[in-house]
Amino acid sequence: MTIEKIPFKQYVGKPKDTRLVKAAVRIRNDVYTGWRHSEIIRYVAKEQKIVPFVGPEIQGFVTADGEYLRRESCSYIAFSSGQTTKYIRTLCSEDLWDNEGKPNLI
Repeated sequence: MTIEKIPFKQYVGKPKDTRLVKAAVRIRNDVYTGWRHSEIIRYVAKEQKIVPFVGPEIQGFVTADGEYLRRESCSYIAFSSGQTTKYIRTLCSEDLWDNEGKPNLI
C-alpha cells in the first residue's frame, strides 16, 4: 500500500468526463491518496505525525485529472462512469471494490 501526497486541486470538470482513481484525505492544502480512507488516516497519523479530524469533510477521492472531490460529489461520478452499479449518497472507498477485493478505481 502506497500513500502519496499531492497538492490540493479543486475539481472543475464535468462528472461524466472523468473517473475516480484513488481514495483521498485532505488536510489543509495537502491531499493524501491511497486505496482506503482508513489506511490513509493511519499513515498520516503515524508517519506524518498529523492527527487529522476524522470526519467526512476531509475524506474524498481524486479524479483521473488529479483533482480532489469530497465523498458526496463522487457518488454521481462513480455511478455515471460505471465504477459502481448503485447510486450511493455518500461514497466510501469500500463501495468501489469488487467481489474479489480488488479496487475498481483504475
